[in-house]
Amino acid sequence: MRVSNLEQKVSKQKSEFSWYKNRHKEPFSEYIKVFTVSLAKNRECGKEWIFNQKASFYISSTFYKSTQIVENFEEVKYQSGIAVVFTSADKVLNTKLKKLFKEIDWTKYASLATNSCYHLGKSHIFQALYDHLDSLKDN
Repeated sequence: MRVSNLEQKVSKQKSEFSWYKNRHKEPFSEYIKVFTVSLAKNRECGKEWIFNQKASFYISSTFYKSTQIVENFEEVKYQSGIAVVFTSADKVLNTKLKKLFKEIDWTKYASLATNSCYHLGKSHIFQALYDHLDSLKDN
């Protein structure tokens, strides 16, 4: 019993950075803004980016083997996803960002649910971008 108490104390003292806890700080706002969008019952959100404004692209947040970057919300599977909006006027940078998002293996970032589907959240988007920042720098 003492061993598990010690483990609990050690794990509580260890503080790892959490994208989720820092989501309101708008990480990477010099590149993108990220919005949850959904028309699924009990989860409706982000309607501004579905009906009134167009995101730079959308990503389905639930998928089984892979997910795609799509241009219109209508193409988002299960009517639930993430809207990504470029914040930079630099077209070269935005092209690099879009290419990067298309090439990422999202199964490495998404959470695997008990029904064998993957789920992407905003924190997964931030982590993927963080891991690939070097590819955005000039060659």
